Amino acid sequence: MDTPFISIIMPAFNSEQYIEHAMRSVMAQSFRNWELLVVDNGSTDRSRSIAMHLAEQDPRIRVLTENRLHSVAVARRWGLDNAKGEWVAFLDSDDTWSPEKLAIQLETAQQQNCSFVFTASAFMDHSGCSLDYILNVPDQITYPEILKQDIISCSSVLIRRELLQDCFHETSNDLSDDFSAWIRVLQSKCHHAVGIDLPLLTYRISRTSLSKNKFRSALCTFRTYRHCGLSFAKALWYWFHYIIRSLRKYSGLYIAKIYRTNK
Repeated sequence: MDTPFISIIMPAFNSEQYIEHAMRSVMAQSFRNWELLVVDNGSTDRSRSIAMHLAEQDPRIRVLTENRLHSVAVARRWGLDNAKGEWVAFLDSDDTWSPEKLAIQLETAQQQNCSFVFTASAFMDHSGCSLDYILNVPDQITYPEILKQDIISCSSVLIRRELLQDCFHETSNDLSDDFSAWIRVLQSKCHHAVGIDLPLLTYRISRTSLSKNKFRSALCTFRTYRHCGLSFAKALWYWFHYIIRSLRKYSGLYIAKIYRTNK
């Protein structure tokens, strides 16, 4: 059996403080047959030069540069258009992976004959300090369940590239491009996604992401429902479930962040 090849897509914008850590977590993967496409999205800091420096050290890394600022969806789409792998993973430039992340996901995909895999998440604050909170995930998630809560962290996903056709075309920052993609995939291309309840992703929490950004995220979610074809009534019904589950999710994370701050 041929060894699978994975294309990892990392959009980057003014992330000089974090991008090397993110890229080195890819370089440290026990599974070695990958390419990393760093899509520099009009950065004005040292993000591009840091990525280029690491690309000189590892020929599996390619840096795609664009001097104009686009939405994250456009950056991900550009990465997909240049990807060579039959599998695709995403990693935001301020998040990190555990060294066994790709190996465990591929093993799970082969054992369960699935094309869409995601994992649980650990969390760190903006300075990289670990938070005492894990976002657990179910064994699988289907289309009706993904509408109730976007439990799939983009940086945790491993998915067959053909499933992403016609995804990540949104150009507006008022829509959640990754949530929209998972909805489309589970609605018509894949019966379910398989969850691995191990925190193989560590997600970085910014200073504002537990406050005003969550209000904006809730509005983006409702707009995404409507963009994906849900009626106003259905969008409102699923949005109610989203709000309730998000409150449960972020209350635990908020408590962990406050505890870490006060230690």
